[in-house]
Amino acid sequence: MVDLLLQVVYHTLATFLALTYGTFKFSGFRKSVEFFSTAIAFPIGLTVVVLFWGLYYYDPGTLFKDEEAKDLLLSLSWYNHAIHTAPGLAMILDFGVWKHPRPAKTKAIKSILIFCILYLIDIHLIYYVSGFWAYPILGQLAFPFRILFIVFCTAVIFGAFLIGDVYNSYLLDSTGKQKKAKKQRRD
Repeated sequence: MVDLLLQVVYHTLATFLALTYGTFKFSGFRKSVEFFSTAIAFPIGLTVVVLFWGLYYYDPGTLFKDEEAKDLLLSLSWYNHAIHTAPGLAMILDFGVWKHPRPAKTKAIKSILIFCILYLIDIHLIYYVSGFWAYPILGQLAFPFRILFIVFCTAVIFGAFLIGDVYNSYLLDSTGKQKKAKKQRRD
């Protein structure tokens, strides 16, 4: 659900900026939204796709706490795609439509690390208060494997950031080459 909230906030802000483009001077706000897009929204959206569908194909039981929830959610494939596929696709399309400047890698990595720490605190706080894991696989794994799984998930987030950065730089380079080619044709 955190990714869903991130995506709603990001796309709401991006829509606002697109609709008010040129009307107001939002340079600092625009830079913050673009940074959020490249450093947080894209990596988290792509990570949700990779981890959910990877675990789903490995063993759907790792995603659901009981058989009733498993049967219900497996019968609603549109729901799974809306929650676990659409965020990644939306961010890929967003990068294609809106050319975001590339963030400073150290600032982006620090932001991702802070997000991961806060998210891990949230997951463990939920377990501490309620007695169940937000992600059932965490309860199914022995402590050392749980740590390895969390490290793996964190690595996937950083990998998703790097994929997004390469994808974004490719899109920026291709538009830059197109602009140069058009300018040379005019000259």
